[in-house]
Amino acid sequence: IRDRYQRRVHGVPCDTYQTRLVQVKIPTEADPTVLHNTLMTWYFSVESWKTRRGGVRVPMRFTVQSNNTGIADGSAPVIISNNYEFLNYLDATPPKSYFDLPSICLTIQDQALQIVTRKVGQGLVAGMFFLGLILGLLVALVVFLVQRRKRGYV
Repeated sequence: IRDRYQRRVHGVPCDTYQTRLVQVKIPTEADPTVLHNTLMTWYFSVESWKTRRGGVRVPMRFTVQSNNTGIADGSAPVIISNNYEFLNYLDATPPKSYFDLPSICLTIQDQALQIVTRKVGQGLVAGMFFLGLILGLLVALVVFLVQRRKRGYV
């Protein structure tokens, strides 16, 4: 659905686009909610508004208003209202690293895979691995030679 009127977001004239999601379901003990009614609204700058890069239509705001009514257990309805503002919007695909999970959420194998597959700093990781390998072999050689000397093989 497209609104035929414009609104302003941070002083920028915007076209608004709305969609409504209505979900009716049979209540269960785990989730007694019967009706989910959600209105989502996108605000995009009008075509005549220019950015530094030209006439790119920029998303300015996204709002979600939702209410879960018809609660079967008699509790109060749940009302959700969130606004998301887009600042410093870039018309490009963001780097994959923006979507990396925090390390606390990853297993050790996932953390190692994430470090090795990351393009930035990959040379540093490989260099540290080989440096550690060389130092380990050098220490093992020294220990071997010391042990050999103690036993009188030299």
